[in-house]
Amino acid sequence: MAVLVAATAFLAATVVLTACTGQPDRLAGSGSVTTNGIKGTLTRDGLPAAGVKVDLYPTLYDPRGDSALGAKYRQVTDHSGRFAFADVDSGTFNLVAGAGTAFGARVTLSAIRGTANLDNLPLLPAGSIRVRLPEDAREAGAYVYLPGSGTWAAPDSADLARGEISLSPVPPGTYAAVEYVPWASGHAPRNLLDTPIGVGPEGTATVYPYGAWKHKVRIVLNASPSGADVKQGLRGFPLLVRLDAGNFDFSAAEADGKDLRVTAADSATLLPVEFESWDAKAKSAALWVRLDSVRAGDTGQTFWLFSGNASAGARPPAAVFDTADGFTAVWHLDGAPDLSQHAYPIIPSAGLGPESKVAGVIGNAMELDGKDDWLQLPNSDKLISAGMALTLSAWIRPAAPVTGDSIRYRLASFRNDTAGISDLAFGMGEAGRLSHYTRAEDSVRQWGPVLGADSLHHVALTLAGGTFTGYVDGVAVYSGPGSLLPAGALPAYLGAHLPGNRLFQGLIDEFRIEHAARSPDWLKLSVATQRPGAGCVRVAP
Repeated sequence: MAVLVAATAFLAATVVLTACTGQPDRLAGSGSVTTNGIKGTLTRDGLPAAGVKVDLYPTLYDPRGDSALGAKYRQVTDHSGRFAFADVDSGTFNLVAGAGTAFGARVTLSAIRGTANLDNLPLLPAGSIRVRLPEDAREAGAYVYLPGSGTWAAPDSADLARGEISLSPVPPGTYAAVEYVPWASGHAPRNLLDTPIGVGPEGTATVYPYGAWKHKVRIVLNASPSGADVKQGLRGFPLLVRLDAGNFDFSAAEADGKDLRVTAADSATLLPVEFESWDAKAKSAALWVRLDSVRAGDTGQTFWLFSGNASAGARPPAAVFDTADGFTAVWHLDGAPDLSQHAYPIIPSAGLGPESKVAGVIGNAMELDGKDDWLQLPNSDKLISAGMALTLSAWIRPAAPVTGDSIRYRLASFRNDTAGISDLAFGMGEAGRLSHYTRAEDSVRQWGPVLGADSLHHVALTLAGGTFTGYVDGVAVYSGPGSLLPAGALPAYLGAHLPGNRLFQGLIDEFRIEHAARSPDWLKLSVATQRPGAGCVRVAP
């Protein structure tokens, strides 16, 4: 559990002081004290509270970083519940009674003159504050404290695993600050609150870790029949979120977007984010967010996008396309290596010039001319391995199909031997129908509807349990037998069978190799959320 030191139970009480300003005492407020004395009485259930510790803290007091209070700022009530402080220095103070007990009182002393009288100050049940730890709270020695009190807590390994810590007991009332100190780095305390929080008697208030971010907008995913129509829950799904001038204020973020954070609905659980594109001047961005889960049929599963923190550091490293989630290689085809932890490069042919990089379905993509354009994939046995489940998928916009060839346009070809025979080939064949070939069956299977020239489609081929399933635009259109693929590492190509042979002509975007046979709901949601103009993902205040 968390380390709690000098934990203080208290309840804020509204008390009118004899003040030079004529203003009543303010709870968790500010001001200056010009007095040499404070006295009063404590009660509990209407009776004098004897033997109760009473401490007087400067309102900015850090219980771990500052020196201990002197003796003149510590008192114990007598048999009548009375206490008195003399020769109090000028300043603003919190009077805290009942340290270490389940009942207490706390008053912030405003500017006063002479002696402040706090008669019949009640001890009442304390509450607690649940602090969701900020993303940089992973340092040894970091701690959280309530300014102007003896209450602080340092997270241990269990707290870090949960991502939260508790300050307890603390008073009901309103608090303007809960400070976090990354002690090991020597940084100054940082207030985790953007607005004050209230703590009720025996209640719990929650502090969220992105209080320093000035703006947040809601991301809503509609998985109901009126949206993506997801019938089974999904885990580890990469959600595409498009930002534009109509749904996001780019001036509310740093120019490079480094301060953007996406959380779950609790405004605290950080979700991995990857930028495929970010252009603040053009007011356009495409982000991939890894969702822990997608709830089937939910009309409005909510996530939060935070921005507006100039002091935010780099986003914590986290995989959106995690190999643990089945992603073997993910190429956005914008010139970057694959986005899985493998980070496989992709080698363009000599003929693939800058003109081949065009606007795609998501960010940029590759437009292959069918003459001397293709890309070589890494010679790795991890791309296609023995006994694995498999999903190949991409967005394509083919040129006019060639007739008389069963698999003319090769989207991908794996483990081609010196005789030019593939272990697995996936592409388009005669009259614009999709097709695949496996050496084990030594036959070409053509399937699906005719894909017209210059028409945009999402295509996928899965293999699991000896069955191939083909999908067009998230709909299963083919099912047939398929043998497990053999092991071994031989050349693999995107957009070709072999260099210069059976070349694909048209656009390819978002090519993925996954060691998982994605479900119909997964592929349907991929299409529904990635297609331009997708209405099932909404970004709004």
